[in-house]
Amino acid sequence: MGDHLHCPIDYPVVNPAPRNRKLFLWPAAAIVIAVLVPGNPWYAPKISLHFGTIAWLVDMAVALICWVHPVAARVGVLLTGLFMGIASFVHAPPLFRGWLMCGMILPVVLASIPVVAPSVTGFRARLTLLCSFDHTRELMRSPRYFDSGSVLRLFVATTVFAVALDAVESVPARAFWYLARWLAGGVMIFAVAEMWTAFHKFLAAGLGLTTPLLMESPMLSKSVSEFWNRRWNPGTSFMVRRLCFEPMARHSPILAFFGAFIVSGVIHALLFFMALLSWKMAVMNGAFFFAQPLLILTERKLNVHRWPAAAAHTWTFVVLAITSPLFVEPVIQVIYSFGSPGSVLPATFVVLAVSVFATTLFLGAALVACSGVGTALPHAVETSCPAPDSQNWIDL
Repeated sequence: MGDHLHCPIDYPVVNPAPRNRKLFLWPAAAIVIAVLVPGNPWYAPKISLHFGTIAWLVDMAVALICWVHPVAARVGVLLTGLFMGIASFVHAPPLFRGWLMCGMILPVVLASIPVVAPSVTGFRARLTLLCSFDHTRELMRSPRYFDSGSVLRLFVATTVFAVALDAVESVPARAFWYLARWLAGGVMIFAVAEMWTAFHKFLAAGLGLTTPLLMESPMLSKSVSEFWNRRWNPGTSFMVRRLCFEPMARHSPILAFFGAFIVSGVIHALLFFMALLSWKMAVMNGAFFFAQPLLILTERKLNVHRWPAAAAHTWTFVVLAITSPLFVEPVIQVIYSFGSPGSVLPATFVVLAVSVFATTLFLGAALVACSGVGTALPHAVETSCPAPDSQNWIDL
């Protein structure tokens, strides 16, 4: 869509220097605290959703204070971990409690930046670090335009989600009907991912931004590796690589590979337990992640990346479908718990609203990071924020 504009950055970004990996122990400790808080024997969700929302706002304020006073940043990181645990005490439908717990991750990430990247100073510089996934993805200005295609995709994805959710509610949860239930649930989850992708592209086009996507059409994946590393929540994939894989890879890459998925599985299991108060659903969700490295190793042996596109797509959907009930059933119970029987509109509205809010928050930060740039710079270079090799840790 024309020449791109410069992204204002006041520090080198092409090949950022390696950082002291010990500093990443602080955000890791914050996550451990968040897990331990609801692990006490008196755990029970008794806090109102209103109070939980206020706690999130206070948590965001604590994270931003860490940017003003970097000396206190390490304490701030641990405090945000403590706040993250508070979300599990909210007395609300699992759908609300789950979204709030996911939202509590953002303050942890924000508070961690002054700790893991102390040499990066300045508000815009830190936002750029965050929104470019530590300069592993493009972040730049581009011409504004109305992306009608993304609007259509958003409408279709939202409609598909509502229809799939209605199918889940209509299918009996027994015997062979579970197959139809899980199929509809899988379609529902892919529709949610497409809602995030479409709205992100639409709003980014309107704001004149090129940024990494929070979801990148996972249904287009041609391998399990591509699904996890590039398309399904790439921001989380980046954090897993930084916090789990890289520290362990110094000792054993293969153990680090399995360890990253195991850590991810444990975290997801605990999140789903706190959302649903069901260890059965929690263990099922965690087991889904434990199985993924085995699928990736199998597709390497089979050289799936050399297969024709149609065959590679088929492989990806088949092997993910085999393990998907472990992930789909807990998600169904989270979403199904909200709304009145026979009506899919409340849950559909909440899911759409969350995707709009999260994407707007991310792109708003990206816009501030690229602020102060003129709009009439003809023949500008492609970008001053190049995206170096993203170090695909899943393929290491």
